[in-house]
Amino acid sequence: MTGEARSQASRVAGHLKDRVGREADSQTHKAARSIRQWADDLASMAESSKPDSPMRSAAHQVANTGQRAADYLEEQGLSGVVREVQHFARTRPGVFLAGAAAVGFLVGRIIKAGADAAQEETHRQVRDPYTGPSTTGGP
Repeated sequence: MTGEARSQASRVAGHLKDRVGREADSQTHKAARSIRQWADDLASMAESSKPDSPMRSAAHQVANTGQRAADYLEEQGLSGVVREVQHFARTRPGVFLAGAAAVGFLVGRIIKAGADAAQEETHRQVRDPYTGPSTTGGP
């Protein structure tokens, strides 16, 4: 009985691992397509700008970086990204921690700004639920 339960648990765990892996691959490919589309759009915008514009060169560089990132994601997948991040964290822990702190700070600010905007919108709707915010300046 115990051996059968272990065997079944092992099969379920293997099935779950395979399913999570397939979902991670699917999401990685979606992310790569999104990055590639964004980079293509940016390259198109750069092409339509003035030829001597410094922004054109910068936009091309960012677009090329986006293309390389999309290529890397498609080739290496999520596991490749995780390996690279782990390697970077081991070889340059100070830079990694500083970057993680900066990203955490930025994400926190973005979330706070979104929450503040949602709270303001709720306040406006509570004040005047039928007509929205007043444009006359009076009560």
